[in-house]
Amino acid sequence: MASILQLSPYPVKRPLHGGQHRVLAIQERLRAAGHKVRTVSVVVEGFYPGPEHDQHTVVIPRRLLAETGLPMECYDLGISQLLRSDATVRGQVIEAANNFRPDAVVLEQPWLLPAVDMLKDRGPLVYSSQNVEHELKRGILGGEALRYQSVVDEILALELDAAGRADLVVAVSDHDATWFASMGTSAIVAKNGTRLRRADPSAVAMWRNSYAPRRTALFVASGHPPNVEGFWSMLGPSLGFLPPTAVVVVAGGVSGSLFNHKKAKAAPASNPARVGLVGVLDEKSLGALLEASDCIVLPILVGGGTNLKTAEALVTDKPIVATSHAFRGFEQFADSPGVVIADEPNTFRRALLETLTTTSIRRFQRSGTDSLLWEQSLTPLVRSVESLLASVGSAR
Repeated sequence: MASILQLSPYPVKRPLHGGQHRVLAIQERLRAAGHKVRTVSVVVEGFYPGPEHDQHTVVIPRRLLAETGLPMECYDLGISQLLRSDATVRGQVIEAANNFRPDAVVLEQPWLLPAVDMLKDRGPLVYSSQNVEHELKRGILGGEALRYQSVVDEILALELDAAGRADLVVAVSDHDATWFASMGTSAIVAKNGTRLRRADPSAVAMWRNSYAPRRTALFVASGHPPNVEGFWSMLGPSLGFLPPTAVVVVAGGVSGSLFNHKKAKAAPASNPARVGLVGVLDEKSLGALLEASDCIVLPILVGGGTNLKTAEALVTDKPIVATSHAFRGFEQFADSPGVVIADEPNTFRRALLETLTTTSIRRFQRSGTDSLLWEQSLTPLVRSVESLLASVGSAR
């Protein structure tokens, strides 16, 4: 059994978005392999509710991050800067590690790289990447990217430093691994996955009754701005193309920001009438909603890595209407039964309309989806970490 320290920019006590789910799944799979894992999270004040924190969570005051001059979308880079410049922040991270002497460190994303240098006798470093970060941030900044080019360059330098110093680099997709290779670093691929949710029949019935007799398309996403943009670009600006007998049910953090987008105002009557906002749900409620829904929509246009919601959709038997970008890393399933790929908004809307107005909603059996469960998708990571630990142990 090895002691492994996991450094994360998110709390994992109650995961809500895809990054949190992946960090928690890595923690769980390493523990299932017999290892002792401590996860130290360094998070931005107010970004995650207090109940999600534990004794190994360090909360960075937002005022300190505002003083860096970085846009809020890049506050994770601000954490990295503060770890280098602020002795109080460094001390809090050291206290959270609390004499934990790891045989290996798993660095989730590059932001906490400066914390690695605070550790004594840490063992080998695993850089667990979730995206090509500088490309993702450039896309999120959009029209502001040129203004913040120096920030994008700093992020690129940080992720290259993390990859260059790591004894093992883990990517979430072949695309990301190819990018690392182009930068002179080899990476193994451990794709994103999901877990099977067991739905409570009474909860399923409750969701169905909530929207009956309308047909439901389910959109689940975090409050990440590109999720809002993708929704309105592919389904908007007016949801009036859907009949009154259909509704798009929106779950997750995106519920709170969906109608703040300018395109949402284009059809003030039909848009609210065709959307059901249910907010952030616990795992049991989300599992029941997935089972109760008639189809799943994945209007994803940007972002690196791979999308956990795609894996989540594929392990159901529901029809799926998605963009090709949503299937990045899952291309082998794009031709699976019940999957429609549409990258042009009119085609996307037409496919959704057809799905929700057929005489009966079909269910589909998809082969090979067992590989999308975390138990299998993270096997390359667990095996590679153990091989690394064994090689270090034999060298000693």
